[in-house]
Amino acid sequence: SRLICMTQTGSELEFEVKESLKDVKENVKSVAYSMNEAEKTVKFDVVTLEDRALVIELKPDNEYHVIGGGSFDSLHSALLNTSAAYSGAFMNDLASRLGALAELQKD
Repeated sequence: SRLICMTQTGSELEFEVKESLKDVKENVKSVAYSMNEAEKTVKFDVVTLEDRALVIELKPDNEYHVIGGGSFDSLHSALLNTSAAYSGAFMNDLASRLGALAELQKD
């Protein structure tokens, strides 16, 4: 989960946003973003694995605000706290990676 700094230039910010999406897109149905340079905000439109539509805004305070929910320090933690399916998929992915690592260490 990457930290995105709202003081970055537009292209730096866009790069960081795209990188943070890589961290989460495997465990959601869809995710898109739009940037508002004037307000220094990034809006993420997410459809979770449960088919819930979430709007998450990254504001100049570097907090991710889930509309109708709480505030979080990353897109990843916002999704972990608002989507049970995201949490489950993330934990399954983590478990399979750890299992593969354990197999490698046996040899």
